[in-house]
Amino acid sequence: MKKQAATLFVTALVIFILASCAPSGQGVYAADGFVLTLLTDKEVYEAGEPVLIWAELEYVGEGEWILIHSTLQPIGFSVTDGVDYFWGTLHETLAKNTRIEKGEVHRFYYDHRQMGRDQYELILPAGTYTVRAYEAFWVEFPSDAGDPGERDGWCEKTIRVR
Repeated sequence: MKKQAATLFVTALVIFILASCAPSGQGVYAADGFVLTLLTDKEVYEAGEPVLIWAELEYVGEGEWILIHSTLQPIGFSVTDGVDYFWGTLHETLAKNTRIEKGEVHRFYYDHRQMGRDQYELILPAGTYTVRAYEAFWVEFPSDAGDPGERDGWCEKTIRVR
């Protein structure tokens, strides 16, 4: 019981610290030993300007490390205006294993080329968009720290293009 309370306290503390230091509009999701943070280089873009989107994943659980399994990239992204514009990332069927050490931050970029585009950058028409980063991996714990299973956490933020 004390171990669960300590884990809950540490997770709440990490969320509080991240939220207090984060730029306005940043999306954060924290649960079950992971913190997923969604970031963009700006909140408001000019038409024709590239939009840079990335996410950071950190393991803050009880063990010293954790093994995650994923397709090509363990973090997926989507961008939508809620009406007629939607882009997501593709996930290939090739499985990949990644060992993440506690406190180590992994950065993943939205790569527009995965959607069959020639350019890496995402160029959006004028509008308001919801950007989402989501967990696209499953876990295998090195001990009895938890049950293996697929992750389904996500976070989002809003950006504007003028």
